[in-house]
Amino acid sequence: LAALPGLLELLEDADNQVRRSAAAGLEALGARPDQAQAAGLVGLVADERDSAARRILLRALGRARTDAGACSAI
Repeated sequence: LAALPGLLELLEDADNQVRRSAAAGLEALGARPDQAQAAGLVGLVADERDSAARRILLRALGRARTDAGACSAI
């Protein structure tokens, strides 16, 4: 999906609302992150300071239709 790289970049924005919106967009896409992207998302969850953004991001990860390789990164 073409939107995935842009959303992943926005997840690192300084503004909490931007990160929340990016996480919600990721969740809505139900995207399949590759192994590197999945590992990066796990790192972002661990580093996220905003509880709402973290919660949305965790939901997005849980709903993502990942392939076996991406699942092994999580």
